[in-house]
Amino acid sequence: MDLLFVKSDGFSIDSLRIPAFQLRSGEGLCLHLPPIMFSPEVEQLIRVLTGKTPLSGIQLFGQVLWAAPVRNRRYGLTGLFRPMRVADWLSRIAGASPAQVQTILQKLHPSRRDSCIEQLAGTPRTLLSIEAAWLAGADVVVFTTAALDPLGREAVYQAVASRFPQNSAIHLSFPYLQNNQWQRQCFPGTTCLELRQATEPLCSLPPRTK
Repeated sequence: MDLLFVKSDGFSIDSLRIPAFQLRSGEGLCLHLPPIMFSPEVEQLIRVLTGKTPLSGIQLFGQVLWAAPVRNRRYGLTGLFRPMRVADWLSRIAGASPAQVQTILQKLHPSRRDSCIEQLAGTPRTLLSIEAAWLAGADVVVFTTAALDPLGREAVYQAVASRFPQNSAIHLSFPYLQNNQWQRQCFPGTTCLELRQATEPLCSLPPRTK
């Protein structure tokens, strides 16, 4: 069934302008962001896309979740001396059942079974964050492949696309320098939108207070 998950009439966040778009089940959207990673504007954009900051220029008809970078999240004195294993993180933080833990570990890599979160590189951390978003019931996952190598990006794209056509995804694409030239990696087979500096804001967030 072709379900509408996100509908944007176009909106602005400070000087960042996001054009109109619609996102349906089985579709992907690649948002081309300026070359400043995780600026206040990008953080606000993630909050708007996931519904944490409501805005009149965008409507959500499904659950949109940000695949936040995986952290250890074991607190207290014991946490200082007992890093959390990947399997424990999946069951305690992501809420995975034993069967789901085994399935995700097989996807990730069998050798990661006894690894600790701190030992993981960027690609497996990103894959874990995406799996956690699906487990939490995401219809749409917001993710980025920033700082990943080509093989890592491909692994993440495949993991996200494997949930199509039931689910959808929004890829936050940041440019990177290669041979003194700006390059950009796009989520294959998806619609790309350029986010530009706003001249006439459409639906803007109020100015942030210090």
